[in-house]
Amino acid sequence: MVVIFVPSQPFPSIQGTCKTVANTYILDADVGIDPHRPNTTGDLLFYMKDKLLRYSLGSDLIIYTLRCLIGFSIGYYIYWKFPEHELYWMLISIILVISPEEKDALKLAIERFKSNFIGSAIGLACYFIPVHQVFMMVIGIVSSIIVCRIFNILTVARTSMVALIIVLVHEQQQHSYFSAFERFLSVGLGCFIGLMVTVSTSAIINRLRKKLNLIRENDLDE
Repeated sequence: MVVIFVPSQPFPSIQGTCKTVANTYILDADVGIDPHRPNTTGDLLFYMKDKLLRYSLGSDLIIYTLRCLIGFSIGYYIYWKFPEHELYWMLISIILVISPEEKDALKLAIERFKSNFIGSAIGLACYFIPVHQVFMMVIGIVSSIIVCRIFNILTVARTSMVALIIVLVHEQQQHSYFSAFERFLSVGLGCFIGLMVTVSTSAIINRLRKKLNLIRENDLDE
């Protein structure tokens, strides 16, 4: 792009390809006149705001970051209000459920929600098996893989195994069934929060895109 400064009117030879911004004329040899280019300071601010909205609401990175911050804030508030419970596992579950990929984000969130629930439920069941902790985990891992395969969510089986380990892990001095059940509820609550954050933000973002006629970042690159 070439920027030409002239004192008054554009030259007749380039009059068809120049755009006036005060006393500045922008010559674009490839695309000609861009009807969306700003003419005044107010138009410039609107132009920049429009571009910012287009890229922010169309960026998977920004959307994923926003969802993680919202989910973490909700989870941390609950953790702060009830410090006597093991709700830090909830924070891990929230992050596990939220997907960094905007495409099929809702589908992936639901699958991870199911996977987390399967893993935590199997972990709670294995907790009652009278064997050493390491054998509990081995049985639970194998069971999680099989159940995830049955429900056709094997691609997110690793999330199930993380939830399983969260429920089964315990200090050597503290082997409490109530603690396992509490971790099960903590993981379940985190899954639910992560799913709700994904569902609500997807609805809001899609509505804003339609209302403002925004273009996805990937579409702009094409």
